[in-house]
Amino acid sequence: FLCNMINFDKPEKVNQRLFKFYPIKDYHIAAFQQHMLFFSHPSKLNDCFDTSSRLIEPYKEFKRRINWSNDMAKVMDNHGICSFIEAADVKSERMWTFYADSFNGFAIEFESELLKSSDYAPIQLRAVKYLNEPLNLDDSHRIYHISDEDTRLDDLAVDAKYSDRIFQCIHLVKNKQMWQEENEWRMIVGNQRGRAKPHSGGGGYLLTINPSCYKTLFIGFKVDDTIKLQLRDIANTYGIRSYVITPEIVDNKWDMSISPFK
Repeated sequence: FLCNMINFDKPEKVNQRLFKFYPIKDYHIAAFQQHMLFFSHPSKLNDCFDTSSRLIEPYKEFKRRINWSNDMAKVMDNHGICSFIEAADVKSERMWTFYADSFNGFAIEFESELLKSSDYAPIQLRAVKYLNEPLNLDDSHRIYHISDEDTRLDDLAVDAKYSDRIFQCIHLVKNKQMWQEENEWRMIVGNQRGRAKPHSGGGGYLLTINPSCYKTLFIGFKVDDTIKLQLRDIANTYGIRSYVITPEIVDNKWDMSISPFK
């Protein structure tokens, strides 16, 4: 019985440090300046399994129970996802290459406990669940721990109070073999959007956060000097330090230098 339980609601702690990596985009810089987080629609992310149709279409019984439709698919694809990485430090070549435009971007370290504040409910910071296979949505015997209750998929399919939550849980499941090393955490905007507002440029949502959530700024060495200064000046308004990250070989190892940027 316990082997069939997946807990999406247990208390979770970021044991290392929490980072978010950004390419140089005007809306990312503007969001940083206005102490906001940008949440992208699932279909805009780099994992093709973050979209609803690929996750739900194969499960005919589940679709029947919830009266799945194209309109429901559009609603789910209108959610928003903001991703973070838990790591010992910011020196991840994978993250700088894939998510910060090969060092032509920046990274911010966040105070994870402040991001978990109830001020942002129902948009909670949650760890991604890395599984060897997708959630079998036709398995009515599988148990999910949601909102302090043990819940079966049958309950989720008929009880409206869980409908938003189950789709958010689906957004928290990723292919273990492909993505586990990213050690990702997510905040998710579902149908209940709390304080999140649609981004004027489309493609997602913006959520205003406490400026104290920002801890440190790291700038890739390829970033234009003018933008480096702009990012540093924003960081200074929050009273946080800025550093420039440069890939280097140190003691015959692939490494990076972290230099203060004043």
